[in-house]
Amino acid sequence: MIKIILFFLGILIGGTFIYKYWMKKYIFLSIVLFLGGYIFLIFYLLCLKIPLNKGFILLPFILLPFLFPVRIKKIHIALPNMPSLILIFILLVILIFGVVDTIKYPLYERDGLDIWLTKAKMIYLDKTIYSENFFDADRIQDHPRYPLFLPIFEASYFSLMGINERNVKIIGIFIWLLILGVIFETLLRTKIGLNNALFALILLSLIPAYYLMPDGSLNTGYADIPLSLFYLGAIITFCQYFESGEKASIMFTGIFSSFAIFTKNEGIAFAISIFIIMVFFRKRKQDIGIFLLSSILPIIPYLIIKYHLPNLYTEHYLSHIPEIFSHISRIAIILRNAIFEAFNPKHWGIFWVIVIYIFSVKKTAKHLHPIKLLIIVIFGFYLGIFLITPWDINFQMKIVFSRMLLHLAPSATFLCFSLLNL
Repeated sequence: MIKIILFFLGILIGGTFIYKYWMKKYIFLSIVLFLGGYIFLIFYLLCLKIPLNKGFILLPFILLPFLFPVRIKKIHIALPNMPSLILIFILLVILIFGVVDTIKYPLYERDGLDIWLTKAKMIYLDKTIYSENFFDADRIQDHPRYPLFLPIFEASYFSLMGINERNVKIIGIFIWLLILGVIFETLLRTKIGLNNALFALILLSLIPAYYLMPDGSLNTGYADIPLSLFYLGAIITFCQYFESGEKASIMFTGIFSSFAIFTKNEGIAFAISIFIIMVFFRKRKQDIGIFLLSSILPIIPYLIIKYHLPNLYTEHYLSHIPEIFSHISRIAIILRNAIFEAFNPKHWGIFWVIVIYIFSVKKTAKHLHPIKLLIIVIFGFYLGIFLITPWDINFQMKIVFSRMLLHLAPSATFLCFSLLNL
């Protein structure tokens, strides 16, 4: 238990350092920013052929002397009333259920076990990313070119705790709590009110997909929930950029986008979507340049390594782009499946019903118009994948599109409750 506390305490120390010297307003976003940068740092050290070791875990503690004094910017909220206490109680019950349900069984789902956890074990056991397990195409390894954020995070955990396929799920719980913390703190700073902020967390936490969906839930150890965390960070800072025009905000958006790319391939579509929005709204070339540099520079070493990894799959989505016009007839099927999934109560309850209703009836502040368009562009990319897929469209949408909705659920929660403050 002490080792687990030390592992996550280091991340909290690093996040506090970012908060004090860089971000200065959002403590939870600062923790997320440090987490992504910390995993990138470990990856860079591995790229330099420095073996993975317990010393990596102690790196954040170097920052400890620089933290004091720490002054957390106050959030002015009214004292909790009886409805607030009831909402807090409900939220705590949900969180306890989620933690217990997640941790009670070892990780066993196919992608979580065969892709992300397998790569984590390879990094931990080999102490490097240059082993034959990564570069020998004859070794059994599914999707050798998949991004490495989650495997490196899990391998770092193993370097301190040893391989444990149940306890490693604590990483997923930690990321889930970060998502809730980011939404709660950010909404409170928009002066939405304590009860509305708590209701937002309850609405998100009650999504059945987090607990019951066989592909992507907290139980499965997939990378979809970490990806949704970095989408959330990027969208919040993107909102701040359109509201204030500060260059620091668009730089943070780019950094969070690079974390998303390092987490799942869908992060590339997300970063491109943000670029399209910036061009569409004719933002300054300098700001576009800041976004491109902050999103591309961190991942250059990863892209170089990825290029040299074996590619076991001959069927590539992009190779089917020329066929897109011959697949126009798929649009009706794609839209039908997307609508049926979004309103599937077994996965989503009434979450998307509430989100779509709020988006439809509430007026939108000027700085949120680009963000709503961004969501549309992302969905366009996501649904467009099924226009060019070589696989059976109904089967693939059944196992993939629900996870795509998971990517955007936290961001949708933040955006629709931000509208309540208008």
